[in-house]
This record gives sequence, structure tokens and C-alpha cells, in this order.
Amino acid sequence: MSQLERIPPHHDEAEKSVLGAILVDKEVFFRVSEVIGAEDFYTESHREIFRAMVDLYQRSEPIDVITVSDALKRRNTLEAVGGKSYIGFLSTIVPTTANAVQYAKIISEKASLRRLISASGEIVEQCYSEKLDSVKVLDHAERTILDIAKTKQTSEFSDIRQVLNLNLEAINEAAKNGGVIPGLSTHFKDLDRMLSGL
Repeated sequence: MSQLERIPPHHDEAEKSVLGAILVDKEVFFRVSEVIGAEDFYTESHREIFRAMVDLYQRSEPIDVITVSDALKRRNTLEAVGGKSYIGFLSTIVPTTANAVQYAKIISEKASLRRLISASGEIVEQCYSEKLDSVKVLDHAERTILDIAKTKQTSEFSDIRQVLNLNLEAINEAAKNGGVIPGLSTHFKDLDRMLSGL
């Protein structure tokens, strides 16, 4: 199979499931938007639906079949994405919203692979054109790959609320135990104080 016949990496079911989960539960949007953006969707219609959801979320409006359909209609893209029936269909295919973040991670992974393919093609073209010396091509290749890696890293930060809750639990546990560290002691007092034990 030639390079031109290959379909770029994507996961249509994950894209549909994320959009459907958001339509069923607006709170899912906040969780998945920390992992993906509209540009991570492979299918243009899914990108447009997610953009409409972003607009609704930024205006603190509800996100459901009716509001998303209306937002797409105002953007003159409702029919292009499949109409109101497609938006309704998306809301029916998700058995649970609990896995939405995992689906978003799949979408992010596929988007990273597509970016790498695109960057690799650009690097190959620069090499064959011989318009730049090898040092400049290497510099460009390195920057491009690092930029892709940075976008991947930013999506893996922990939610500050989770980190704070874990720390507050550890503080409360230490207070209940009369200041005794919650973890295993290393028998080095300074280290135990910094790490709260192992």
C-alpha cells in the first residue's frame, strides 16, 4: 500500500463517544477539554461540533442536543455536520459517560501520530529539496518533534483540584494521628518531614 492510499491514524468511535458523552453530561466537557481540543479530532464535522460546544461552554450555556444544534445552525454548519439527527444520534451511542476521558486520550494519541506523520513528510521534503543545509534541516526537525512532544506533555498534567484534595487528605490524616506521618518512615526525620514518609 502506498503512502497516498493510507488513512491517517484516527478513532472514529472514540470521537463520537466523546461528543456523545458531552451531550449527555455537560460536566464531561470540562474533563475532556483538559485532554483534547477541536484540532485533535480527525473528522471535520466532529471538529465543528466540538467548536460549537466550546462556544457554548465559554458562554456558560447548557450543552445538549438542542443547544448544540442551535449553535451549529447559527454558524451555518448544522447541515454540513449531518444535521440535528446526527447530533441526536451522538447522544444515544454512549452507554456511560465514565469513560469519556479515556476516549479523549485515544483521540489525543491519534492526533499526535498524525502530527508526527505530517512533520515527517515535511522533513523528508526538505531533505529531498536540498535547499537547506543539513544543520538547518536537523534544527527544524528537532524543533518540530519537540513541539509535538510538548503538546502531548501538557495534556498529562494533573487536575489541581485532585492534587489539592489528595494533599488535604494527607494533612487531615496527619492531624488525626497526632502529627505522625501517614507513610512508612525512612527513619531520617528531615526526609520523613519532606516526603510525609514513603
